[in-house]
Amino acid sequence: MAALELDVRSASAVESFFNSQAPWDHVILAGSSTQVGTVKALPLDQAQDGTQSKFWGAYHVGRSALICEGGSLTFVSGVYAQRPNANAVLQGALNAAVEGLMRGLALELAPAGIRVNAVSPSTTETPLWDRLGPEGREAKFETMRQRLPTGRVAAADDIAHAILYVATNPSATGSTVLVDGGDALV
Repeated sequence: MAALELDVRSASAVESFFNSQAPWDHVILAGSSTQVGTVKALPLDQAQDGTQSKFWGAYHVGRSALICEGGSLTFVSGVYAQRPNANAVLQGALNAAVEGLMRGLALELAPAGIRVNAVSPSTTETPLWDRLGPEGREAKFETMRQRLPTGRVAAADDIAHAILYVATNPSATGSTVLVDGGDALV
């Protein structure tokens, strides 16, 4: 098993990377960089950078990844695709676009025996939230625990289990698996 880091914003870098590799059994695109803000307030260059990272990164990987027959491609989207947020409009649109791309690729790659899925988390206990400081991080998680039907914030392992499920289940393709504690419901 290998985990490699790749700047997916560059189509040529993604293409070169996959052309230098043997075909993969499973490819998972979990990371992107998007800024939060309203459409009116988010600087256009930051919105474009987020689009390049989240959507075009997924597109580049979907276009260039060499995946073995019986293998899979998994994208990580996010709950804002199902439950928009006025302060994260771009993130919602990008997550929805990634899920739309996933469904189209599931059809396009099916004849090659490749399955394509997405996992859609909400707030997850990861170092991403360290930027809020210890008190801010705990306040964010407590707010989410109070709001979510499950009463808990997802652990990184919860998301990893969902990724493993769609990557290894031969009947899963074209699916978005919500691992959001019920966030899309409230």
